[in-house]
Amino acid sequence: MNKKVLAKHKDELMKQVKIIQVEDNQNFNLFGKLTIILSIFVLPIIASLILFTVKEFYPKDKEVLKLLRTINLYLVKIIIPLIGFVLLMTFDYKKVLKSKLIYYYIWTIAFPMLNGDLRDLIAKLVDKNDMNTFNAVYSIVSSLLVGSIILFFVFYKSETLKQMWTCNYQTKFVITIIVIAIGSLMYFLLNLVFSSLQNLITTQVSDNQGSIGVKPDKTLSILRNFFLAVLLAPIIEEIFYRKVLADSLDNKWYAVILTTILFAFAHIQNTLDWRHFITYLPLGIVNGYIYYLFKNIYPCIGIHFVVNVAAFIWPFIS
Repeated sequence: MNKKVLAKHKDELMKQVKIIQVEDNQNFNLFGKLTIILSIFVLPIIASLILFTVKEFYPKDKEVLKLLRTINLYLVKIIIPLIGFVLLMTFDYKKVLKSKLIYYYIWTIAFPMLNGDLRDLIAKLVDKNDMNTFNAVYSIVSSLLVGSIILFFVFYKSETLKQMWTCNYQTKFVITIIVIAIGSLMYFLLNLVFSSLQNLITTQVSDNQGSIGVKPDKTLSILRNFFLAVLLAPIIEEIFYRKVLADSLDNKWYAVILTTILFAFAHIQNTLDWRHFITYLPLGIVNGYIYYLFKNIYPCIGIHFVVNVAAFIWPFIS
């Protein structure tokens, strides 16, 4: 082989090694990882379990349910993650600011506030007859605004992203499509098993899944569901649960387990209905395992997209 070709391959290899070294230098030590696990995974899940239990004792009490949802919003979604963020910043603020984990904290803390107090404040200025239109437009605009800003900074100056598109584009594209096809098949097969287990607990469809798989009666509702559930959710959720959280734990086997559990809990937090926890496990398991194997976020986004598209179009064809 020509010496120039060998030298070129050597340079490419050294670039890859430098990229890996840079990424490894941004990893957290034991204290940082424990703080991440406690503030993002363990404590929010324990708090959610307590809220689920209390709800079972007062299933039809609207005042209690309203109180539990308020506690869920401020304690589970804002206060606990905020405490973890402050601890990490106190421990090593430079590493936190350099890591992509900061964007997960921003999304986790800011987004509930955008869709809570701020939305209620703006809603007071809107005619009550136009509330459905307002809610749909507000959801799309707020999600697009915050999501776009965070995604920009997550991939800003990302050497890994640049490398992905600089060489062997066609080969990587074909491989990605194959992995998406295999992963989607894995999901639907696994979902058959978990659906059978789910039916033993309850035959009702979860509110979150139902909001995707329902035939809207207005064009604006269709656009809102399509934009939020089909386009935005697969990108935002896979980047945060896989690219950010799994990587912050070095993408080890326990990162797959923790992100899978958190992914399922995140989809039932708003309804406080633990019975549908099983519903969201298959997608978390499949995408967690695929990211563990390939460390590539694009197949995960593709599989999530296929799953949500299937849930979105089913009411129109059934």
